[in-house]
Amino acid sequence: MRLFSFLLLFLFLSSCVSNKKHRAALDSLTTAHQAQVQQLEYQVDTSRAKIFDLQLQLAERKGENNVLVGLRDELQSRIDHLEQQMESMGSRSESQEQQLRNLVLERDQSIQELKQQLRTTMELIDQQESVFKQLNENITEAFSDHTETAIQVYRRYDQLAVALSQDSLFRRNSATRLLDDGYVLLEKISGVLERYPNYQVYITGHTDNRPPKDSRRYKDNWNFSALQAATVVKTMIDEYDLSTSQLMIAAKGEFAPRSSNATKEGQAINRRIEFVIVPPIAELARKIREAVDLSKGK
Repeated sequence: MRLFSFLLLFLFLSSCVSNKKHRAALDSLTTAHQAQVQQLEYQVDTSRAKIFDLQLQLAERKGENNVLVGLRDELQSRIDHLEQQMESMGSRSESQEQQLRNLVLERDQSIQELKQQLRTTMELIDQQESVFKQLNENITEAFSDHTETAIQVYRRYDQLAVALSQDSLFRRNSATRLLDDGYVLLEKISGVLERYPNYQVYITGHTDNRPPKDSRRYKDNWNFSALQAATVVKTMIDEYDLSTSQLMIAAKGEFAPRSSNATKEGQAINRRIEFVIVPPIAELARKIREAVDLSKGK
């Protein structure tokens, strides 16, 4: 009985030792397994994190690619638009260049026409001036044997003035009676003027500042100078056949002196009949217009 009990105790004790070893081994395996599981779980988590990061990077790359694609499309659209504008500008530029060339040609032609018109105008003016100079020479030559006291010839702007002394033309204190020398003077100047029938001649009477001697016959110096001018014109028409359309009468009395009336010499200079010879400006203008119109028609 004791032996049986001993055997049971021995078996029990043996069984307890084996279970402890087995449990210890099992615990050790469990711990190792758990550690391995934890390591694998860590690796899985790390892999998942990398996968997530890669997915984010891929999404970002896709987003960047989409942006780049959008930028590329926009830039290409701009390039296409610019090319179209350049082509359009090129066409307009060629058209504008041609228009500019045509405009330059028209301007050159207009300038040449204007230059020709200017040359023609200057030629006509020079011709007029040449004739005017010849008239001056003819007048000077006609009175070459007379003193400056009797006659003075001078240029006044574009007119020629010939002053004949009143004392050389008229009898003393008379507005209607000419001296013999007065007829000679009028004959000479009439002989020159008849060669220039298109020149207008203004015959103007002038006096000094003293009133007329015969105040009952001549109201004042203006009336006196007008009568003297009328006598000269009538004589030139009746005696020397000048045209009435060429001669004009004017009178200024003492109001246009050429010298001072303070001296006898100055008074003598102021008493005069003045012939103001005017070139045919209207005829010159007509010739210029005709020449310009002709040059335009060419």
